[in-house]
Amino acid sequence: MIARGFLFWMLTLTGGIAAGWWLTVRPGSSFRAVATPVSFLTILMAVLLCLLAVSGQDLQTVASDAYFLATGR
Repeated sequence: MIARGFLFWMLTLTGGIAAGWWLTVRPGSSFRAVATPVSFLTILMAVLLCLLAVSGQDLQTVASDAYFLATGR
């Protein structure tokens, strides 16, 4: 259950950041001032996901570690 919820929120945040990036960098955008922070978040997200993939951790371990850090249990 923890892994499924973690995956849902990770994909939701990833989709939101990618959509925000596209809305700020597309031609004719009125939110150009937001483009730099959103681009930074997109690059940071990509680097963190690559580190996760390279480290070889499975989703269950990452989700349980994130849950432990968030709740302190």
